[in-house]
Amino acid sequence: MNHQEYAELAHTGNKTGKLIEKQGENYVLTSAPIVEEDYAEKRRQSYPDMRDFLDAQVKLSSSDENIKAEGQIQLNTYLSACLAVKNQYPKN
Repeated sequence: MNHQEYAELAHTGNKTGKLIEKQGENYVLTSAPIVEEDYAEKRRQSYPDMRDFLDAQVKLSSSDENIKAEGQIQLNTYLSACLAVKNQYPKN
């Protein structure tokens, strides 16, 4: 592709899934390397919703013992889910 085609592709966004490389005066599309997500990204996508943690904390501060007990169960469940994600995707 020439410079004009490259500029148009760059302006509209490269949705080809390929890399654009300059070779001499022209630009060519080449296969993009397959990049594996790192453990941190996999963990980020797998962790439970943080609102569940916050909800449990609010319940734990309640003066009502039933709500407080519910909060403790919710917190334990949340922490167990987080630890399971850490075990599933260990640091490299």
